[in-house]
Amino acid sequence: MSVSTIPDKSSDGNLVSTITNVRVDDSHRVRHKGIFDFTVNAGQSHSEDWQIEQLTYQGGNVDSVMVGVRFHITDGNDGDNVSFSVVDVDNILGYGAGVVLDTFADNFYVFPGEVAEIREHQADLITGLYIRATYNNTGASNARFVGNLLRYLKL
Repeated sequence: MSVSTIPDKSSDGNLVSTITNVRVDDSHRVRHKGIFDFTVNAGQSHSEDWQIEQLTYQGGNVDSVMVGVRFHITDGNDGDNVSFSVVDVDNILGYGAGVVLDTFADNFYVFPGEVAEIREHQADLITGLYIRATYNNTGASNARFVGNLLRYLKL
């Protein structure tokens, strides 16, 4: 299986996309992590960022690939939706602070009380970038959003 990485700069400064092979045999390791837990007031939108940390395996640093997100909404409203993006908050890639590099779910409608999972997107996770969750509450009651990152270590 191959996955597209987040765009990077070539030596001449142009944007390039590369393809990275990911091992998905018996030597891969799954690392799921709870990264979001927040309440959104009725009729409001709220975003939170989670910084991608360096992962280790058997004492060494390893890269990881995001394969999706899983989330649950408590007390949400019909019409509420969520978006997920990868953001360079600290300008580590040099395109400017706060640049949205990719949005992998945009206004994805949620069903209160059910667990939802988005697995269509696969991308290299670059240490220091952020995953942003934005919840849009369209109703009259507060909603609690809890989300998990689904990822594989690249060994």
